[in-house]
Amino acid sequence: MINLKNQKGSVLVTALVSVAVLLILFLSAFSYGIGRYSVHVKNQHKIRAQYLAESGINRAIHLLENNTTKIEELHKDSLHVIVEDIGSFTVTCRPYGGYQLFSSMGKSGSQQSKLTAIIGIGNSHYTQYAITLTDENYPLTATGHTKITGDILTGNVHLTTGQIDGRGIYDKQFHVGRHLIDPVASKLKLSTRYLLDYKEYVFQELKDDAHRVTTSLLLNAGDEDFLKENPVVYIEGNLEINGLKFSAKDETVTIMVNGMAEIRGNSRLEGFIEILAGKCILINDSSVISGGVCYGEDSLVLSDDVWFSGQAITETNLIVRDKTYINYPSLLLSLGDIERNQIDHAVTLSTRYPISALCILISEDTLINYPHENIYVDTGSSVRGILCSSDYIDLRGKVIGSVMTRNFWYAQPPTTFINWLRDININHAELDYNPVMPFVIDSISNYGILAMDYRK
Repeated sequence: MINLKNQKGSVLVTALVSVAVLLILFLSAFSYGIGRYSVHVKNQHKIRAQYLAESGINRAIHLLENNTTKIEELHKDSLHVIVEDIGSFTVTCRPYGGYQLFSSMGKSGSQQSKLTAIIGIGNSHYTQYAITLTDENYPLTATGHTKITGDILTGNVHLTTGQIDGRGIYDKQFHVGRHLIDPVASKLKLSTRYLLDYKEYVFQELKDDAHRVTTSLLLNAGDEDFLKENPVVYIEGNLEINGLKFSAKDETVTIMVNGMAEIRGNSRLEGFIEILAGKCILINDSSVISGGVCYGEDSLVLSDDVWFSGQAITETNLIVRDKTYINYPSLLLSLGDIERNQIDHAVTLSTRYPISALCILISEDTLINYPHENIYVDTGSSVRGILCSSDYIDLRGKVIGSVMTRNFWYAQPPTTFINWLRDININHAELDYNPVMPFVIDSISNYGILAMDYRK
């Protein structure tokens, strides 16, 4: 009887242990299932948040293209939309150089995703041609080794070959494409409105909240925390950046300088960084600018092994020289507001490395007698992208893309006519991307995305 009782007790213990093990296994499986489901839901919300952020950008572009809203309205008020049973998105917009910077926050459940996009004008009518010539006074004359591949859009002018210094045309079939005559070619208009709005936005909206520096400021390597703690800075003196490595990953960093700014010492600035100087901006000494805006009222010079991918804007003259490398998407822009005898050209491109960018001159006062009101492309230099000038282009290098100008400034005997193309190669067929123009061409409402980047 004693053995039987012991056996009954051991069975009970075994049963309890078995039940406990099964309960633990069940709870583990249940907890694992709950965890897996929670991760699944979280990932689902995360994906939805990303899609909602992208939908916000697309919705804002759609409203602009259909004239449902104006860009100025988006500057003042955010666009907030609730998507039933999914989540919501909120879109804000602000000027960013010659473009617009859209930030869209998508929210779904406990997850959110931020998408930042730089918006400009996509697929411009004029960028479809190798040459758009807007003056009807002089013919387009080619000589030497000139070769143009792509359609040419002009007013009522003709294409011809000629001689300069006894040199005839190397190839009589210098033009491969169509010659289109259309009065619309003479209606290419550039405007400074968005650029002036941008400068006013920075100095009027941001200056009061900026960290003020009453003298000059030197930022060396190791001073990155200063910009992290002060995303908006106003400097009454000059700015010198020497060897600084800084990336604006989350929010825009704005530096307003009353004097001049110099970036040197192999500095590296990445992301949405704006530097606006009341005088000149000098970028040199193997420095890297990627994604930022450099706005120098007096002048802007890029030289000495600089790598640049961003917006270089000046109200006077812009110079790219030495071994500077310009990568798309980049904007090189001058407003041409210069003293007549002070400089040689409004924009000078003279570098041995190819320039991949939009290069634009907006001259409000077109002056035929002052050839320095132009974009000058030096011999040996090459541009991949768009050359666009409301005044003149002095073209001596190679272009892969489009050239839009009032006239080509190149006059040589035996004629005083301008619009001579000598030893020039313009090949629109080799342009392997669709340029996105800044907001400077009037009466166009087709918007495109220049660059996007997800932010968590």
